[in-house]
Formats: sequence, C-alpha cells, structure tokens
Amino acid sequence: MPDIESKILVRELGRLGGFGARWVAGFLSTVSFETRLEIDESLNDTAKKVQELFTNIGRRVPELDSDPHAGLFSAVIGSGRLNLNPTVVYVRLHSLGPRTGVSIRAAAKEGLIKQHSARAAVERVAAALEKPQR
Repeated sequence: MPDIESKILVRELGRLGGFGARWVAGFLSTVSFETRLEIDESLNDTAKKVQELFTNIGRRVPELDSDPHAGLFSAVIGSGRLNLNPTVVYVRLHSLGPRTGVSIRAAAKEGLIKQHSARAAVERVAAALEKPQR
C-alpha cells in the first residue's frame, strides 16, 4: 500500500504545484497516523456518515481500495495548513453489536516544516464521525 500511497500523493501534490512540486514530492517522506474508536451508532448509520463525509471533504481515487459493502472506505482529502496538503485516508468499519468499531488511517507527504497532515486528517474524520446524527 505505501508505494501506491506515495504515487498518489506525488501526483496530487503535482496537481497543486506543477512539475516542480511533483518532482520534489518524490523525495519527501510519507508519514502515516492511525487510530481506532467506537461509535454509538449502527454499522449502516456509520457507513452512511463516512460516505457523506468523504463526498463533502474528499475525492475518491480509483487506485485506492474501497468497498462500502465490506465497510472499507478511502479518499484523498486536504489536510495540514489551509487543508492544502493532499492526504490519503482509509476508514474500516466493523460491527460491535449495536455499536461500530472504526479504524482510521491516513498518510501524507511531509517536508522540513511538519504540518502533521496525517494526524490532522485522522482527527478531523474521527471528530466528524463522533458527532451525533441530527
């Protein structure tokens, strides 16, 4: 997975800054962050929340594994300073009876000035999923 993540992140950074940004991004390290949590909602309700969230703040990338019926979601979202750093985010759901277990993992390129984009993306997704439904 890390090779695919790196290729996607290099491409996404190139979209923002052109050839030079794409070239430099190839030399940057990919940093990841992950967490797990439990949501007091059913698996189906949580899956709907994830799909809606990724539709609103992210973009589906065909190279990333995603199977909503299996509880696996992925997207590229903006994170870091002004949400300009492309970050690959994965969410995996599993049923815990009336609750849902959630694993969130993110990966982003980091340069000399650390933006902690992967951590920020995970925290952003987790906060959105922990909000009670209206």
